[in-house]
Amino acid sequence: MPELVSRRLFLKKSLTAPILLPLLTFHSKMDVKQNLSQASILYDATKCKACGLCFFACKVKNNLPIDGNPSWIGQSLSEKTWITINIVRSSNGASSYIRRSCMHCLDPPCLPVCPVKAIYKDEYGIVLTDYNRCFGCGYCAVACPYGARHIDKEGVVYKGVSVKCTMCEDRVKNGLEPACVTVCPFKALEFGERSEVIGKARDRVKYLNSKGIESYIFGDEEDIGNSVIYILPVEPEKLGLPTREMRIPPPIALQELLVQRGGLAIFGAAALAFLSFILWRREMILKAKIKEIPRA
Repeated sequence: MPELVSRRLFLKKSLTAPILLPLLTFHSKMDVKQNLSQASILYDATKCKACGLCFFACKVKNNLPIDGNPSWIGQSLSEKTWITINIVRSSNGASSYIRRSCMHCLDPPCLPVCPVKAIYKDEYGIVLTDYNRCFGCGYCAVACPYGARHIDKEGVVYKGVSVKCTMCEDRVKNGLEPACVTVCPFKALEFGERSEVIGKARDRVKYLNSKGIESYIFGDEEDIGNSVIYILPVEPEKLGLPTREMRIPPPIALQELLVQRGGLAIFGAAALAFLSFILWRREMILKAKIKEIPRA
C-alpha cells in the first residue's frame, strides 16, 4: 500500500502545484521590508470563505504532504499541517471560519522553556526554531497555548525537532508576503507592520460594529499579544482561544502568581513551619517520656 499512497499524494500535488506556484512567485509592487520591524498577518474571519488556498499554499511552499486528507476544514495542526480552518458559529447562529496556525507571540511561552535555546525571534519578530540545536524534548509543544508546535517524528521537515509555521521568513527577508497571504483571493489575509495591521483591524471592527455586525479583535495586546491578529465574529473565549493566563510565559506567570498570592504563600509557609514545630516538639516530648520509663 505505500506505493499506492505515494502515487495518490503525487497526483494531488501535481494538480495543486501548477496553480499555486505562479502565485507564490508573485512580487508585490511594494517591498514589504520597507519600515518592517514587526512582521504581522491580519486574518479577517468576516471575509474568509474557507476556499483552502492558504492551506494548499502552505503545503506547497513548505513541501508538506497532504497525507491522504485533502480537506482543509477541521483538520488539527500537526507536523504535517501548519495551517487549518475551523468552522465556528456566532451568537445569532451564523456560521463563520477561523484560521489556525502559529500566532508568533510577542512574548512566546515556548521560548523560555527551551533548555538549549533553540527557539528565537528573528529581526522581523518571527518566532523560529534552530533545527541544529533542537533535540525534540517537546517542552515548547506543551507550553504553546495554541497547539501550534509538534515534534516531527517522521522527518517530514526535519526529523526529531519541533516544527510549525515560519511565516515564510525566507520570503519576508526577500521582500515578499507569506505564501498564504499572497494567494488569498478574498483579502481575508493581509501582511505588514504590526502597528499598521492593528490599525486596520480596529478600523474594520469599528465599521462592522457600526453596521450592527458582531466582531472582535484578538491578539492586539502589547504585552501578551501576537503577530497574527484576528478579526472574529464571535468572542475569542467562545472559540476556545486561550485566556490571558494561558498566554503568559511561564517565568512571568510565576512572578505574577507570587505577587498576586504572596500573602497566601507566606501564610502557607508560616502554617507549614508551625506544623513542623508542633510535630518536632511532640517528638521531643515522647522521647523525654521514654527516657523516664524505668527499666525492668
